[in-house]
This record gives sequence, C-alpha cells and structure tokens, in this order.
Amino acid sequence: MAVHLGRYELGEELGRGAMAFVYRGYDPRLQRELAIKMLRPEFAREESHRRNFLTEAHAAGQLAHPGIVTIYDVGDHDGRPFLAMELLRGPTLQERLDEQGWLGADQVVDIALQLAEALDYAHRHGVVHRDVKPENVVWLGAGRGIKLTDFGIARVRQAGARDDGGDIVGTPEFMAPEQIRGDPLDGRTDLYALGVLMYALLGHRKPFVGDSVRDTLTAIIEQPPPPLQPRDPNAPPALIDIITTLMAKRPADRYQTGAELAEDLRQVARELEREQPGGWRIPLSVRWPIAMGAIAAIAMALGTLAIYHQQRTAMTDVVFDYGGTLLETIAAESGEDLLLEDTTAVQATVDHMQRNRHMAYLSIADRHGEVVASTLPVEVGGAGHWLLEEPVRATDDGQRIYHRTAGDHEAFLFQGPIRYGGREIGQAALAMPTEPLDTALRTTLLALGALFLAVVGTVLTASYIMARRLAVPLRVLGNAIEQVTQGRFAYRIRLRRSDEIGGLFRAYNRMAEALQARVNSPGGDDASSADKRDPPS
Repeated sequence: MAVHLGRYELGEELGRGAMAFVYRGYDPRLQRELAIKMLRPEFAREESHRRNFLTEAHAAGQLAHPGIVTIYDVGDHDGRPFLAMELLRGPTLQERLDEQGWLGADQVVDIALQLAEALDYAHRHGVVHRDVKPENVVWLGAGRGIKLTDFGIARVRQAGARDDGGDIVGTPEFMAPEQIRGDPLDGRTDLYALGVLMYALLGHRKPFVGDSVRDTLTAIIEQPPPPLQPRDPNAPPALIDIITTLMAKRPADRYQTGAELAEDLRQVARELEREQPGGWRIPLSVRWPIAMGAIAAIAMALGTLAIYHQQRTAMTDVVFDYGGTLLETIAAESGEDLLLEDTTAVQATVDHMQRNRHMAYLSIADRHGEVVASTLPVEVGGAGHWLLEEPVRATDDGQRIYHRTAGDHEAFLFQGPIRYGGREIGQAALAMPTEPLDTALRTTLLALGALFLAVVGTVLTASYIMARRLAVPLRVLGNAIEQVTQGRFAYRIRLRRSDEIGGLFRAYNRMAEALQARVNSPGGDDASSADKRDPPS
C-alpha cells in the first residue's frame, strides 16, 4: 500500500544526504512525478534544523529560473517537514567528475555560463546560495542543461535589510574567505565558490585541501590558489584568468555580478567555437601562428639553403685540395723511377698508395700515355684515363679535376703531369669517391632540417599561445567598449592581468568611472542612460 504525504504518493528512495532523504513521489492531482525531500527524523526534532530546512523552500520557492530546481510545495508529515520539488533525472557534477576524471574546457564553460546566469538571477532576487559545489549541481544531459539544487543553507535578504554575516556554514573547500571569517556575504561569495567548482572540473582537484578542516580554511584565507593545470590541452588561458579572478581573496577583486561573469564566459565560448572544425572563420589563434610560422619557415629555408651551399662549397674545396696535394705527392715519389723506366718500383709506389682508404683508383703513365702502373692490373699497357672533356676545375700547374660516374659510384678524378728536372715525363690519375663528402653533406642537411623544424615549431607554438592569450581579452575589451557606446557606463572589466592588456583593462575602467561620474553629476547627461542592472546582492 502506497504511503501518502498529503496528496502525494511516496515511492522508492532516490538518495540520501547528511540531513534529508529524497524519495520518488507522484502528484495524482496534476498527474506528474516529482521528488520528495524529507528531513531525517533525528533532525526533525530540532527547531534549528527544521528552520534551515524550510529556508530551502523559502529561498528556492520564490525563484523561477531554468537553471534552478523548482519547488512545488512544502508540507509536514508527522512532525517531519518535506519539500515537493522537480524530479531531476541525471547525475550530479561530482558524479560526472568521478566518472570522467575531468571535463573539457567547452563543457566547463557551458556549465559555468548556466550557473552564472542562474546565480545572477538568484542574487537579483535577494538569495545567496552559500553552498555552490559539484554535489549541488545536477547535469540533465546534453542539450538539457544543468540545475542548481539544495538551497538548504541559503540566505534570503529582505528589501532594505543588511547582512551582518552570521553562522559560518558551507562546505569548507568551497567557502570564500569572507564566509570563513563570518563577514557579511553577498552574491560574490557564490561566485567565489563557482570559481572553485570550475577549478575542480577543469583540473580534477580542488585548490585547497588540507589535512584537517582548520588547515583547509587557513589556506583559503592566507594562501594563493595553486596554479591551475587544466587536463584539457585546449583550455584557453582566458578561462584560467576568469577562474583566477573569481577566486580573488577580496570580493571587490572578483566579478561583481553573475551577469559580468556570463559576458566574459560567452567570449571564451565563442573563441572555443571558432577553433572547432567548421568554424565560420579562421580565428586569430590560428591565423597568427600560420603567418608567423610561414615567415619563420621562409627565413629558415633561405638560411638553410645558403648555409648548405656554403658548406658544400667549403667541403668540396677541402676534398679538391686534399686530392691535389695527394696527386703531387704521388708524382714526386714516382718521378725518378718513371724516368729510369723502373716499372716495378713505380708499381710498388702505386701499391703502397693504394692503402689510402680515401683513394679509389690510381694509375701512372709514361710520356707516351701508356699506363705503366695501376691499381687495376688489366689497365697496365693501355691508354689510361686521359680525358679530353672540360674539367670541373683546372689549376695553373696543369692539374685537372673531373666528376666521373662509374656504375653506381661517383668519384672525383684528378689528373696531373709528372715532372722531373722541369721536364714532363708522364701523367698520374687519381680517383677519390664522393661518398664521404655526400655523407657529410647529408648529415649537415639533416642537422639544418632538424633546426628548421625546431625553430618553426617553436615559433608556431609560441605564436599560438600568445594569440590564445590575447584573443579573448581583446574581445572582452571590445565588448566593454561596446557597452560604453550603448551608454552603460557602470560596466567594468573584472579580469585581472599584470601585463599591458591588464593596463588597457584598468584604463578602460578609469574611463568608464569618469564617464559615469560625469553623467551622474549635477547638470550632467541624463543618468538614466547608465547601466540599470541591479547592484551585487
């Protein structure tokens, strides 16, 4: 038999928390399923717990936003208060994080944008959640968005009331410094927690986790957050800048409203969308690296060709000098024996020189052109390699150098006269393979190619990083200028940077402050042209 809570039928348990159970429910009057959240019996007896539980109904019940869970009804069953609320089908962000490890930058931006809009709506209606964390955000599925839940410790500010702080409540890892100190809270406290949530989703770790709750709270107040290391390599630097701004120690240094945050998140979302395949145009973060990489590639290619040409010329000259010197040495050592027609001694000289590993061929001919000694015995008695075509180089002392191809091998052939007593008595021919020279040149070319790739790759990477760091801040600045053109002089840029872009942001804020002061001063322009957005809650 079904259990009834007023007109609602109570079904199976869906989950349980520290203070309440959640059951599946059914409203026969409206014929719809819903969720029933009921306070645990041990807490239902305490007035303070009952009051805090009913705060959720008061806080969320007055909010009607697609990013906030809807409260349908509040009631009491045997002294236990319960809420009838929207039945959410989907995991919490914490469950998704536990399953996936981390979320992509585009997913984090989409979630943060929805939460920023939901929180901005709540803050403008006087509700500060005070416990924004992954466990209190339900993911409904792709294309269906998220829902912010559990307003059990929310603070509802009445019109004209002043928030003087109060009890320190919340989840330690997500609490803002002013929340820990018990200072007055406003919507910027929730934005700090949203920054911690984004940090956890993107990096799969919370920024402050100590060995004890006290250590955690002390670190939040006194230490800067550890640098965020996104698991997603496509996370733009601007997204990290946004998270850093949200987690500023002083509320005045954070985004002041969820609307401001949402505007910058939209800029990041547009940047990520442009970088996806099929984007409507090539983004700056692609065009700039391509341009810089092309310039670097052209410069490196020209430099590589020039260096390679000079290296080849220099190394070829060394080979020619070495071959010419070796040929002169052979001519000097064999001259007297050739004059005496001692062919055995001449052949011995050739055999001795054949031990030189850089020499592929050597022959010596008499003054009639007949080969008397050679490394090729079959050539002795023949005409030898006495070439008539144009040499690649000729010297004043009669040496000629040819580039010859013999089968699969190439060689430089050196020919020169053998003189004795100032009279030419024969000819010497020496061949040196080009393979060592070609190997050295290939090594040089490979080294230059590696240097080419390293330099161009470095330029591409550096340009891509610089372009990504500049693209979104430039759009943020452009959007801010657009706000001024529309007369919204109260708009401020909240991103904090320590470079020249940060200087431009500060200059814009000073300009906007001056314009706003001029508009609001007596006799100034109609103040109604200024931004009418609600101040921070």
